[in-house]
Amino acid sequence: MEVTLLTGAKIPGIVIGFTGDVQVSKTIDPDHVFQVLVDHSNADDAQSGLACRCAIRGRTVPVKLNLDAQGKIVVNAAGHIDTASEAPAGDARGVAFLLDRQRFPIAGEILAGKVNDLWILLRGDFVLDSKGKAVDAEFARAELPTGDHPKGSLFGIQGGLFESWFTVKAQG
Repeated sequence: MEVTLLTGAKIPGIVIGFTGDVQVSKTIDPDHVFQVLVDHSNADDAQSGLACRCAIRGRTVPVKLNLDAQGKIVVNAAGHIDTASEAPAGDARGVAFLLDRQRFPIAGEILAGKVNDLWILLRGDFVLDSKGKAVDAEFARAELPTGDHPKGSLFGIQGGLFESWFTVKAQG
């Protein structure tokens, strides 16, 4: 999706939304906490049975998301966030990992559909809400909203790893 920056520029990014504000600027960085990985295996790796995934370079920014009357994030029919705009540094309902083609050539390859799969990792132990508690990040049952809690319960355990993957289609 495209994220509208404070400057008005639009840049492709991967957005994760939260049920409440989190300390994006203080706790979420693209090198340790919110990582995007790509397959970097070569023919020798494949022959020896290795799958090598590397974290790509990017940057993270806090984002504002559209909320409904109940304060829930507005998503499209497929359950995806359609709109995100950069928020000033601080707490926010979402974070974007920006795919900057100018700074990192791999971003252009991803957006052109030359990279089959992206793996997303968010280390919830380091993502703090506005009250200083770690978010419940587990992606149990591959269901949204996420969290390490019994189905239907609103209460979970702090921290954990959100991990998912998807395929990117070339932008048309």
